[in-house]
Amino acid sequence: MEVLRLQRKHLVFPEDALTGPDPNLVVVIEEPKTKRVWNKQFVVCTEPGLIQWLQWWAQQMRPNDFLVCMSRHSWSRRLLAVCNSLKLEDVGYTLSSFRSGGATYQFRQHGNFSVLQFKGRWKSAATVQFYIQGAMAAHATCAAGAEAAERVRFVRAGSQWLERVPGQTAARLLRP
Repeated sequence: MEVLRLQRKHLVFPEDALTGPDPNLVVVIEEPKTKRVWNKQFVVCTEPGLIQWLQWWAQQMRPNDFLVCMSRHSWSRRLLAVCNSLKLEDVGYTLSSFRSGGATYQFRQHGNFSVLQFKGRWKSAATVQFYIQGAMAAHATCAAGAEAAERVRFVRAGSQWLERVPGQTAARLLRP
């Protein structure tokens, strides 16, 4: 997974841009999953809230510090634990669900296939269609029960605290 290899040096925040004022974050991907397309790749993040959270998260990191300090296996176990606590264990979410789910969400929001293909760094339009068709079908046929739906609504209702980054640094909050 590309995100597990990201280091602080791969994030170019708006204030770091050498090209002048730019409100966006550029994420450089040195070891992309899709190497046959381009050896080095980038993703532009235009979401101000996400940019603020990443600035907060990375503010005390050194250039070679990894953004996520856990293995794929550990991250998978944590996702499974979250799904279990939300009563979504039968839905079958995996870490791979984020890519297809994100593509489907973007397509539903904006409907621009070409932009989605570029943002997803897919060489082939058929690959994008594969992600969207599979994820949309899985979403539409999702058989989550009433208890799961209620728990997800509860989490969404409490998520407004994510609109602001904490006053303390990430390093201080995560200190044992």
